[in-house]
Amino acid sequence: MDTSASFTETGIYEKVRKRMKELGSQTDNAASFCRELNPDVIVISDDQSLLFEPQSTEVTEWLGRRFRLNLKIRDRIRVHPCQRHGIIAELKAAGFGVVL
Repeated sequence: MDTSASFTETGIYEKVRKRMKELGSQTDNAASFCRELNPDVIVISDDQSLLFEPQSTEVTEWLGRRFRLNLKIRDRIRVHPCQRHGIIAELKAAGFGVVL
């Protein structure tokens, strides 16, 4: 192996090790820096409609009020595709993370 390639690999390894150590020392959980790893709502495509699946108590309550339903976490709400953009915009305006 070339010495410069070995030096580059060692440098990359050290940067990754340092970053992992920094993430491990944070008081928040590691997923907090990346909303995609811990979304508030997951939108699932299902036949001719979409399913909105809340992942937290706050968004479950919000969706329950929005649709006038008594929901629990991970209950799925069937939504017509034409309504998708408006509901996603409302969720994001309320500060929730949405993953399609």
